[in-house]
Amino acid sequence: MYFLGSAIGILLGGLWTVSRPLLAEMVPKDELGRFFGLYSLSGRAAAVVGPIVWGGIVYLFGPTRLLGRAAVEYLDLSESDAVKLPYRLAVLSLIIMMAIGLFIFRKVPGQSIDG
Repeated sequence: MYFLGSAIGILLGGLWTVSRPLLAEMVPKDELGRFFGLYSLSGRAAAVVGPIVWGGIVYLFGPTRLLGRAAVEYLDLSESDAVKLPYRLAVLSLIIMMAIGLFIFRKVPGQSIDG
């Protein structure tokens, strides 16, 4: 877990470092303010939507909730696994959101080192 967390932190740091210069290169110069505003707005929206999705999944799939009980019965889980299920599903939702983002941004043109 420590290795995975460190690796993700390093990769996200690199992503945050290159995202603004890439945005500045990709958009027309006269539209730069508008696109940076949209960039900032999308970051703030993600900061709200992410925890809501996480909390919603953990809440809905809790062992005492209808969806949680149905999932536990369907998967035939033990009591200790039933407690872990909502958190595993929440992590799965994050993986799905990252995969959707990768799918959306697969067409973003790359930049060569030569420039």
